[in-house]
Amino acid sequence: APHNYSIFMRIDTATCSWGSNVNVYANEFWSTEPNKIGGTASIYITGGPSANIYNNTFRGTAQSRTIFVNGGTPGPTPQIVRIYENSFLENYQLAIELNRNVALLGTIDIRNNTFYDLKTGTANNEIMRISTATIANSLTINYNRYYSFNTGGGWFFWSTICSGGLSCMQSQGLEANGSFGDPQFVNVVGVGTNILQNDLHLRATSPGINSGATLASPYNVDKDGHVRPQGAGWDMGAYEY
Repeated sequence: APHNYSIFMRIDTATCSWGSNVNVYANEFWSTEPNKIGGTASIYITGGPSANIYNNTFRGTAQSRTIFVNGGTPGPTPQIVRIYENSFLENYQLAIELNRNVALLGTIDIRNNTFYDLKTGTANNEIMRISTATIANSLTINYNRYYSFNTGGGWFFWSTICSGGLSCMQSQGLEANGSFGDPQFVNVVGVGTNILQNDLHLRATSPGINSGATLASPYNVDKDGHVRPQGAGWDMGAYEY
Protein backbone atom coordinates (compact mmCIF):
# COMPACT_ATOMS: atom_id res chain seq x y z
CA ALA A 1 0.00 0.00 0.00
CA PRO A 2 1.22 3.57 -0.56
CA HIS A 3 2.59 5.52 2.39
CA ASN A 4 0.08 8.31 2.62
CA TYR A 5 1.43 10.35 5.50
CA SER A 6 0.23 13.88 5.93
CA ILE A 7 3.20 14.94 8.10
CA PHE A 8 6.32 12.81 8.65
CA MET A 9 8.96 14.02 11.14
CA ARG A 10 12.17 12.01 11.24
CA ILE A 11 15.91 12.51 11.45
CA ASP A 12 18.52 9.84 10.66
CA THR A 13 21.50 11.41 12.43
CA ALA A 14 22.04 13.37 15.63
CA THR A 15 22.56 16.55 13.58
CA CYS A 16 19.30 18.36 12.93
CA SER A 17 18.88 21.84 11.42
CA TRP A 18 15.10 22.16 11.83
CA GLY A 19 15.35 24.34 14.90
CA SER A 20 14.02 23.58 18.34
CA ASN A 21 10.25 23.39 17.68
CA VAL A 22 7.83 22.44 14.91
CA ASN A 23 4.26 23.67 15.41
CA VAL A 24 1.38 21.81 13.76
CA TYR A 25 -1.77 23.77 14.55
CA ALA A 26 -5.19 24.87 13.28
CA ASN A 27 -5.26 22.27 10.50
CA GLU A 28 -8.03 19.98 9.28
CA PHE A 29 -7.14 16.38 8.50
CA TRP A 30 -9.83 14.34 6.75
CA SER A 31 -10.45 11.71 4.09
CA THR A 32 -13.48 10.51 2.15
CA GLU A 33 -11.90 7.08 1.62
CA PRO A 34 -14.18 4.38 3.10
CA ASN A 35 -11.23 2.19 4.18
CA LYS A 36 -7.64 2.54 5.31
CA ILE A 37 -5.42 3.23 2.28
CA GLY A 38 -1.94 2.63 3.64
CA GLY A 39 0.57 4.73 5.48
CA THR A 40 1.46 4.59 9.12
CA ALA A 41 -0.25 7.73 10.41
CA SER A 42 -1.55 11.17 9.51
CA ILE A 43 1.20 12.60 11.72
CA TYR A 44 4.20 10.30 12.17
CA ILE A 45 6.97 11.38 14.54
CA THR A 46 10.16 9.33 14.92
CA GLY A 47 12.64 11.93 16.13
CA GLY A 48 13.84 15.44 15.44
CA PRO A 49 12.92 18.77 17.04
CA SER A 50 10.17 19.11 19.60
CA ALA A 51 6.64 18.99 18.15
CA ASN A 52 3.60 20.95 19.30
CA ILE A 53 0.39 19.51 17.81
CA TYR A 54 -2.61 21.61 18.82
CA ASN A 55 -5.98 23.02 17.73
CA ASN A 56 -6.34 20.51 14.89
CA THR A 57 -9.39 18.53 13.81
CA PHE A 58 -9.11 14.95 12.56
CA ARG A 59 -12.15 13.56 10.76
CA GLY A 60 -12.07 10.04 9.38
CA THR A 61 -8.38 9.98 8.46
CA ALA A 62 -7.52 7.03 6.23
CA GLN A 63 -4.34 5.78 7.87
CA SER A 64 -4.37 3.04 10.51
CA ARG A 65 -3.32 5.61 13.13
CA THR A 66 -3.94 9.31 13.34
CA ILE A 67 -0.87 10.29 15.40
CA PHE A 68 2.04 7.86 15.88
CA VAL A 69 4.95 8.74 18.17
CA ASN A 70 7.56 6.07 17.51
CA GLY A 71 11.17 5.42 18.43
CA GLY A 72 13.88 7.02 16.36
CA THR A 73 17.27 8.64 16.24
CA PRO A 74 17.83 10.99 19.19
CA GLY A 75 18.53 14.58 18.18
CA PRO A 76 21.01 16.95 19.82
CA THR A 77 18.47 17.72 22.58
CA PRO A 78 15.65 15.61 24.06
CA GLN A 79 12.48 15.85 21.99
CA ILE A 80 9.23 16.99 23.61
CA VAL A 81 5.94 16.06 21.93
CA ARG A 82 2.90 18.05 23.06
CA ILE A 83 -0.54 17.00 21.81
CA TYR A 84 -3.04 19.57 23.07
CA GLU A 85 -6.59 20.67 22.33
CA ASN A 86 -7.32 18.54 19.26
CA SER A 87 -10.69 17.04 18.24
CA PHE A 88 -10.69 13.49 16.83
CA LEU A 89 -13.57 11.81 14.99
CA GLU A 90 -12.40 8.28 14.22
CA ASN A 91 -13.84 5.19 12.59
CA TYR A 92 -11.99 2.28 14.23
CA GLN A 93 -8.56 3.85 13.87
CA LEU A 94 -6.09 4.43 16.64
CA ALA A 95 -6.24 8.12 17.44
CA ILE A 96 -2.83 8.04 19.16
CA GLU A 97 -0.24 5.28 19.42
CA LEU A 98 2.92 5.68 21.51
CA ASN A 99 5.82 3.32 20.84
CA ARG A 100 8.81 5.24 22.15
CA ASN A 101 11.21 3.63 24.59
CA VAL A 102 14.40 5.67 24.20
CA ALA A 103 14.86 8.03 27.13
CA LEU A 104 16.92 10.51 25.10
CA LEU A 105 13.85 11.23 23.01
CA GLY A 106 12.35 13.26 25.84
CA THR A 107 8.79 13.73 27.07
CA ILE A 108 5.24 13.26 25.79
CA ASP A 109 2.37 15.42 27.06
CA ILE A 110 -1.24 14.78 25.92
CA ARG A 111 -3.96 17.04 27.38
CA ASN A 112 -7.30 18.70 26.60
CA ASN A 113 -8.15 16.50 23.59
CA THR A 114 -11.54 15.03 22.65
CA PHE A 115 -11.75 11.55 21.08
CA TYR A 116 -14.93 10.19 19.45
CA ASP A 117 -14.94 6.75 17.78
CA LEU A 118 -17.93 6.04 15.51
CA LYS A 119 -17.44 2.32 15.02
CA THR A 120 -20.14 0.03 16.42
CA GLY A 121 -20.09 -3.72 16.91
CA THR A 122 -18.37 -6.31 19.05
CA ALA A 123 -14.76 -5.28 18.43
CA ASN A 124 -13.01 -3.20 21.07
CA ASN A 125 -12.05 0.17 19.67
CA GLU A 126 -8.57 1.25 20.72
CA ILE A 127 -8.54 5.03 20.76
CA MET A 128 -5.26 5.18 22.70
CA ARG A 129 -2.48 2.56 22.60
CA ILE A 130 0.84 2.39 24.44
CA SER A 131 2.83 -0.30 22.65
CA THR A 132 5.92 -0.52 24.82
CA ALA A 133 6.44 -0.91 28.55
CA THR A 134 8.61 2.20 28.87
CA ILE A 135 7.64 5.47 27.17
CA ALA A 136 10.20 8.26 26.81
CA ASN A 137 11.42 9.57 30.16
CA SER A 138 8.21 11.38 31.08
CA LEU A 139 4.59 10.77 30.06
CA THR A 140 1.55 12.90 30.86
CA ILE A 141 -1.93 11.92 29.65
CA ASN A 142 -4.66 13.86 31.45
CA TYR A 143 -7.78 16.03 31.01
CA ASN A 144 -8.90 14.20 27.85
CA ARG A 145 -12.42 12.98 26.98
CA TYR A 146 -13.18 9.67 25.25
CA TYR A 147 -16.30 8.27 23.60
CA SER A 148 -16.85 4.98 21.74
CA PHE A 149 -19.75 2.66 20.92
CA ASN A 150 -18.24 -0.81 21.09
CA THR A 151 -20.06 -3.43 23.14
CA GLY A 152 -17.39 -3.16 25.83
CA GLY A 153 -18.77 0.26 26.71
CA GLY A 154 -15.88 2.28 28.07
CA TRP A 155 -13.17 0.07 26.54
CA PHE A 156 -10.84 2.31 24.50
CA PHE A 157 -7.29 1.88 25.85
CA TRP A 158 -4.60 -0.78 25.40
CA SER A 159 -1.13 -1.08 26.89
CA THR A 160 1.36 -3.81 27.72
CA ILE A 161 0.13 -3.63 31.34
CA CYS A 162 -3.65 -3.57 31.00
CA SER A 163 -6.47 -2.79 28.61
CA GLY A 164 -9.87 -1.24 29.17
CA GLY A 165 -11.00 2.28 29.98
CA LEU A 166 -10.35 5.05 32.47
CA SER A 167 -9.77 2.74 35.44
CA CYS A 168 -7.03 0.93 33.51
CA MET A 169 -5.37 4.22 32.57
CA GLN A 170 -5.64 5.56 36.11
CA SER A 171 -4.00 2.41 37.47
CA GLN A 172 -0.94 3.48 35.46
CA GLY A 173 -0.96 7.04 36.76
CA LEU A 174 -2.74 8.47 33.71
CA GLU A 175 -5.99 10.43 33.28
CA ALA A 176 -6.61 11.44 36.90
CA ASN A 177 -8.91 14.09 35.43
CA GLY A 178 -9.95 12.26 32.27
CA SER A 179 -13.56 11.44 31.40
CA PHE A 180 -15.70 9.14 29.23
CA GLY A 181 -18.95 10.07 27.47
CA ASP A 182 -20.49 11.98 24.61
CA PRO A 183 -18.59 15.28 24.11
CA GLN A 184 -21.69 16.68 22.38
CA PHE A 185 -20.25 17.95 19.13
CA VAL A 186 -22.60 20.24 17.19
CA ASN A 187 -23.11 17.69 14.40
CA VAL A 188 -21.91 14.12 13.81
CA VAL A 189 -22.98 12.43 10.57
CA GLY A 190 -20.25 9.82 10.16
CA VAL A 191 -17.45 9.22 7.68
CA GLY A 192 -17.41 8.90 3.89
CA THR A 193 -18.58 11.49 1.38
CA ASN A 194 -20.31 13.56 4.06
CA ILE A 195 -17.21 13.79 6.26
CA LEU A 196 -17.03 17.59 6.14
CA GLN A 197 -20.57 17.90 7.51
CA ASN A 198 -19.26 16.80 10.90
CA ASP A 199 -19.05 19.92 13.04
CA LEU A 200 -16.68 19.41 15.97
CA HIS A 201 -17.56 22.60 17.79
CA LEU A 202 -19.10 21.99 21.23
CA ARG A 203 -22.78 22.43 22.08
CA ALA A 204 -23.73 24.66 24.98
CA THR A 205 -24.42 21.55 27.09
CA SER A 206 -21.10 19.83 26.37
CA PRO A 207 -19.34 18.35 29.41
CA GLY A 208 -16.05 19.35 27.76
CA ILE A 209 -16.73 23.03 28.53
CA ASN A 210 -14.61 24.39 31.41
CA SER A 211 -13.20 20.87 31.97
CA GLY A 212 -9.71 21.18 30.53
CA ALA A 213 -6.33 21.92 32.06
CA THR A 214 -5.00 25.48 32.11
CA LEU A 215 -2.16 25.78 29.60
CA ALA A 216 0.15 28.60 28.57
CA SER A 217 0.60 30.61 25.36
CA PRO A 218 0.38 29.83 22.44
CA TYR A 219 -2.32 27.32 23.45
CA ASN A 220 -4.59 30.07 24.82
CA VAL A 221 -6.17 30.73 21.39
CA ASP A 222 -8.48 28.15 19.78
CA LYS A 223 -8.78 27.02 16.16
CA ASP A 224 -11.24 29.85 15.39
CA GLY A 225 -8.98 32.48 16.93
CA HIS A 226 -10.96 32.83 20.18
CA VAL A 227 -9.04 33.42 23.38
CA ARG A 228 -9.09 30.62 25.97
CA PRO A 229 -10.79 30.48 28.39
CA GLN A 230 -14.18 32.00 27.62
CA GLY A 231 -15.70 30.74 30.86
CA ALA A 232 -14.56 29.46 34.24
CA GLY A 233 -12.01 27.09 32.70
CA TRP A 234 -10.45 25.85 29.47
CA ASP A 235 -12.52 23.68 27.14
CA MET A 236 -11.48 20.32 25.70
CA GLY A 237 -10.91 20.00 21.96
CA ALA A 238 -9.99 22.39 19.15
CA TYR A 239 -12.81 24.86 19.78
CA GLU A 240 -13.53 26.99 22.83
CA TYR A 241 -17.25 27.46 23.40
